[in-house]
Amino acid sequence: MILKRVSRTLATVGLSVSLALGLIAVPATSLAALPLVHTGWGTDSNAAVPPTTGATPLTVKPGEPVAFQIWARDDDTSTISQFYLSELSVGTFLSATWTKSTGQSGTCAPASTYICSFGQLKPTVTVYVTAVFKKTPTSGLSMGVDFAFSTTGSGVSITGDNSHGDTFPISDSVALNSSADFGGRYITGSTLTTVQNNLTLGSGNKQSTIVFSPVTGIGVTVEDGPGVGSGCPSTAPCFGETSEIHVGDGSSQYGQFKVVVNLFSSEILSGVNANNIVVYHNGVAITTICAKAPVADCYSVAKVKWGLQVTIWLHQNGKLSFG
Repeated sequence: MILKRVSRTLATVGLSVSLALGLIAVPATSLAALPLVHTGWGTDSNAAVPPTTGATPLTVKPGEPVAFQIWARDDDTSTISQFYLSELSVGTFLSATWTKSTGQSGTCAPASTYICSFGQLKPTVTVYVTAVFKKTPTSGLSMGVDFAFSTTGSGVSITGDNSHGDTFPISDSVALNSSADFGGRYITGSTLTTVQNNLTLGSGNKQSTIVFSPVTGIGVTVEDGPGVGSGCPSTAPCFGETSEIHVGDGSSQYGQFKVVVNLFSSEILSGVNANNIVVYHNGVAITTICAKAPVADCYSVAKVKWGLQVTIWLHQNGKLSFG
């Protein structure tokens, strides 16, 4: 009898709970489903090894420009009616450009609420954005930035569309290097395409490096000094420091570019002069002397009052050493 009474009681309670749930159940049609949108860094949303940052270059001199490359892809089965990008950092934003994987492209128009308006985002379509900041902080070790892709630019639904204020945040950062041996920034325009470190040579700075960027819209860095490992072959009698350069992603699609390395006289090995110096690029000797119209890879050397000035034309990034 006790078992029957308990069973009957549990059944009654279960029925009551079911009825109560039925009374408060929300119709499925009133629920706003979050679109399936993926975000990431870089210029390829299908990269086999996705990058962990979109900063370009990866490190900049404090106070210099930097760009961030990010993307968003609609992996849902329905079209997002309105898609935007907001920039949530403060004070230094300059401009942004964007493209869609379908081929549509345009220029973003920065506003107080959002910096890009993409219109519809259809299934499988990716939006790629390059957001440029005209300067980084003049001190510190890094600068962080925060972005948010959204279905409404201001966070409030727009009358007449199918958006519900969904947001998809993505953050990033760039390292800052204030060393006199380092120079690095994003090339924002054609009026200043050189990147250099400290050009004043002396006993405390025996080598300097200048890179002439072949195009705009890429990151460029140069560094020499004790922080750069040797790029000299182990069997070669090299001297002085090694200059390390990074132009964009290192692809030869940019064309050849010029590098000028100044060597202080006290750094140069005894017996080495403008006629017999050997230039190594990533451990391999460059054997071609540049003609009047230089064709990479080649080099030329001039004797100057402080020592030697070596001009190298290259297609690829890497390290330059001298012997």
